[in-house]
Amino acid sequence: MNKKSTSVVLAFVLALCAYAQDEESTIRREWHHVYTEENPYGVATDQALEFLEGRESEEVIIAIMDSGIDTTHADLKSQLWVNEDEIPGNGIDDDGNGYIDDVHGWNFLGGENGNIDGETLELTRLYVKFQRDWDGLDMDSIQKADREAYDMWVKVKKDYNRQFTENKFELMMVTRLKDSYMKFYETVVDTLGPDYTLEDLNSLRKTSGEAGIAARSLYAFEVDGLTKEELDGYSEYLESNRDYSLNTEWSVRDSIIGDDPYDWNDSIYGNTDLMGQSSDHGTHVAGIVGAARNNGIGINGVAPNVKLMILRVVPDGDEYDKDVAMAIKYAVRNGAKVINMSFGKDYSPQAEQVQEVARWAGEHDVLLIHAAGNDYRDLDEGENYPHLPFEVNNLENETWIEVGANSSNPEMLGTDFSNYGKMSVDLFAPGEDIYSTLPVNTYGFNSGTSMAAPVVTGIAGLIRSYYPNLTAAQVKMVLIESAVVPEDADFLELSITGGIANALKAVQYIEEHAEELGINKQKD
Repeated sequence: MNKKSTSVVLAFVLALCAYAQDEESTIRREWHHVYTEENPYGVATDQALEFLEGRESEEVIIAIMDSGIDTTHADLKSQLWVNEDEIPGNGIDDDGNGYIDDVHGWNFLGGENGNIDGETLELTRLYVKFQRDWDGLDMDSIQKADREAYDMWVKVKKDYNRQFTENKFELMMVTRLKDSYMKFYETVVDTLGPDYTLEDLNSLRKTSGEAGIAARSLYAFEVDGLTKEELDGYSEYLESNRDYSLNTEWSVRDSIIGDDPYDWNDSIYGNTDLMGQSSDHGTHVAGIVGAARNNGIGINGVAPNVKLMILRVVPDGDEYDKDVAMAIKYAVRNGAKVINMSFGKDYSPQAEQVQEVARWAGEHDVLLIHAAGNDYRDLDEGENYPHLPFEVNNLENETWIEVGANSSNPEMLGTDFSNYGKMSVDLFAPGEDIYSTLPVNTYGFNSGTSMAAPVVTGIAGLIRSYYPNLTAAQVKMVLIESAVVPEDADFLELSITGGIANALKAVQYIEEHAEELGINKQKD
């Protein structure tokens, strides 16, 4: 999926807004870490670490499969995984893994000619392929053996045309809104000057004349949250859909990477640029997992003793199945114990092959944690790739965790964007208004299951650090069994557990069940 959102409405609602740290209270910035009677919806990070105080921990490698990150960020640069077998910058594959100078990870979206930023949706790629094969034909002319493929073409064509039409209409409407906003804004500025406050605007809107009319209109914009910055951000998102995601003529992979994206034997490609052009999403995700703790600046990540392996696979558009699989293989072969995947898409032509790689990772004792997506729909009846197939419930996938996003608002605990599923989503974690790192040493809030998954990844990293003898399957079981179930009947139906991940409850559960888990207690 487009990493900003799978919904054009949510792309606007969840538009990232960065704030200087002194403009926001500590409570709001850290709510996802906190677990109290007043806020029973956070994950109790500090309480878990206090519970384990004085105990030994081992360094754990966590792979961040995302859009790339700002590797120079003050809160992240000390947290980067270092491939000790590679000599930086010598142009030689010192460790013989096929990737030259892969010191902190690898960029599967680059090549000698630069990096991919904008990319098409998988839907668009399938539309182009099927249009070439099936356009102009009807069911009566299709051979029986080809009818399944033709049915997929009909589905893809309908879906693509719907999304293209919706995007075109919304871009037209937002453009009109922006024009109206600027007209009202210029009139107000002529009267109040550029440094007016909302109170000034409120006073002016009570007057008559052109300025009063403009102030009333602009005030309505402001109260509804339709600022110029947010309108610009939403417009840019829709323009990106038009120019890249839904553009049937957009194709840059061959000229930049030069591989065959459907030939998995062609596996050595990419470059060392872990930032790319747009690393906001990945930087935010990485900070949630493992930003340096208690360093006197910025924020605290959830996991205290981890190193972050950066794997760039998510463009502004849909990731390729091949890139996802190759990144998982890279992570496993280079020692990652947990993999965070804050991305997803509606179509996956090589889904079964990706699932095979995910199972292989689990067999190598690696835990995979995936964001459930932001379409506010039931995944029991839909798709959000990658995922492992579920039968009775997702618990049968012992080393895969699907994560929904909760808020701190008991009136809308499951949020108004998170996907859910009584059989397909394992648990929820804080994912609304999460404060984390952004490029160029800045910080800001963002919302989405993309933020919830790294919260769980951080807890998993914490567990694997303090309890290294637990297997990936045991870590998942602990997270499931220790999830906190709120007194909310509706929330109970949103996931397998009906609960929210909790670091304190997880480590307490381990101590209480140490013997049956086959480990020594960390607490006396």
